[in-house]
Amino acid sequence: PAEDTTFYKQIAQSLRASGMSLPPPRIQTFSMLAIPAVVATSQMLGFLPSSMFGAGALSAGLQRLPVSIDWTAAPVGILRRRDDPASDQIEGFLQILRSVAASARGALLQTG
Repeated sequence: PAEDTTFYKQIAQSLRASGMSLPPPRIQTFSMLAIPAVVATSQMLGFLPSSMFGAGALSAGLQRLPVSIDWTAAPVGILRRRDDPASDQIEGFLQILRSVAASARGALLQTG
């Protein structure tokens, strides 16, 4: 991923915490779909969220390497205009985000 993305920063931080460093990137992109395409047609490695493996978004020719990296969850924020009243859809979406965040925190506490 591109250096100024949260995903790149999480990878670099996790590797540093494990005593490793991220090798210099040969290609950087903001597209999560470009990464598997480049890996599938080259001899390069790439980092992808594990959710992409389960979603069927990847070529059958790609293989997930059995590498475990301690992952530090990044904060998520929502911005909206101050003068816009919260609609039922916005409140519903925020409730879903809060639920997912609580579930993720619970999973981290169980494994940590």
